[in-house]
Amino acid sequence: MSREAQMRIKQDATDRQEALDGLNQWISDIGKTDEKLKKNKPLHEASLPPIRGTKKEEPKFTKHEETALQQKELGNAAFQKQQWDTARQFYSESIKHNPNNAVVFSNRAAAYLKLKRWQEAETDATTAIKLTAGAEENITTENKKAFFRRAQARREMKYYSMALTDLTAVLGIEPNNKQAQTEHQAVMELYKAETEQKKKRIAISEVEEDSDEEDEEDAADVAASAPAKAPQPKAAAKKLIIESDDDESEDENPPPAKSKPQPKAAAKKLQIESDSEESEEESPPKRPSAKKLTIEEDDEDSEDDSTPQQTKQQNSPAKPKPAPAATPSPKPQPEQPLSKPKPSPQLAERILSVTPTSWMQFEQAWQEGAHSPQLQAKYLREKIDPLQYKVLFGNKLEPPMLVEMLEVIEGQFDVSVESDAQFVGKALFGLSCVPRFDQFGLFLGAAELAPATRLIASLSSGGHLTTERVQKLKAKWDCVLN
Repeated sequence: MSREAQMRIKQDATDRQEALDGLNQWISDIGKTDEKLKKNKPLHEASLPPIRGTKKEEPKFTKHEETALQQKELGNAAFQKQQWDTARQFYSESIKHNPNNAVVFSNRAAAYLKLKRWQEAETDATTAIKLTAGAEENITTENKKAFFRRAQARREMKYYSMALTDLTAVLGIEPNNKQAQTEHQAVMELYKAETEQKKKRIAISEVEEDSDEEDEEDAADVAASAPAKAPQPKAAAKKLIIESDDDESEDENPPPAKSKPQPKAAAKKLQIESDSEESEEESPPKRPSAKKLTIEEDDEDSEDDSTPQQTKQQNSPAKPKPAPAATPSPKPQPEQPLSKPKPSPQLAERILSVTPTSWMQFEQAWQEGAHSPQLQAKYLREKIDPLQYKVLFGNKLEPPMLVEMLEVIEGQFDVSVESDAQFVGKALFGLSCVPRFDQFGLFLGAAELAPATRLIASLSSGGHLTTERVQKLKAKWDCVLN
């Protein structure tokens, strides 16, 4: 056997031994792995996928949730059949089993609206909004119906400003919602009418207060200037009875044959009564075509006087004594429109004494000063930082209120004065930072926004604001004005 053959045989034996050793090592490793897996059996079983058909599926809903869902579906069916109260009952049962379903609260609010139970509808809609958006009440696609239904309830409850806020939020995410647009327009008309009535009532009350104060002052002046007079005995009342003997009178009685006292209702008489306590100035009576003048004296102290009254009769026409010339009455002047009274010091002090910290405080003070733009302008300038409008107003500012503020700012501040121009610039910028400001252009026309246009133009040409600041202000208002 050659050396080469021997070397090949030796190499083959070595390879077989190495393969055998490797196989033994692999068997040993498998054994160790099996022992380890046996010790960690729960983890091994958990890592294996379940066999199809052997795993039990967990229920999607609890028993209460399933019952709540069934009651909700029954309520929806009753609502479609216009059985409003039945639908309300089903929704109430659903809420008992699952009080966290915002959709059911919103649906029950719709049922309450059909039943004209506005307060319950407003409460349910608010609950639905808070369940989906929390205390901040931000509108989403999930709660937009609840916002709309709450606006309808608030309109019926005459909370027009709050209803406009909800409708504006709905139109913010659905600008082409025809139903919300129609509702918004109707509520805005009601809000404007209510605002005008409030202004008239405030103006009338102020006029009456001023009139009462003037009357009291006049009475005090008269009492102080009039000399003291000694009390005089009450004189007997006198009656001047003039009987008409015209031929045209159909109900005239013939004159008595004897001078006896006649009853007062026996003839058609024009009675002119004079009392010594009345004013000395009286207009002279017209001269009638009378044939008999009767003067009767009545003593007020003796009602049941048994003595007959003295009567004087004359067959000739009476010649009455000339009466003092009466002062001619002034000609009636045409009614002038009531001018807006100045605010009373008490009202101004009350409004200007409180710095508003919420929209409700601001709106109340603004409405109280509605009859006096001067007071409103002073309130804006002294009590509110324009840069805080965003925080103070939040999403409560509505288009009608914005228009009122613009009219007051334009009418009461002179932008040719530097201090006024600085404030107007800040006020316009602050208003442009209010939430949903860019949506006001959907509801206001060019005529209503004209004050803002004129103010920005005046600020641009006045030179009191920097060009950069004016350009920034224009950019803020372009989304509304254009």
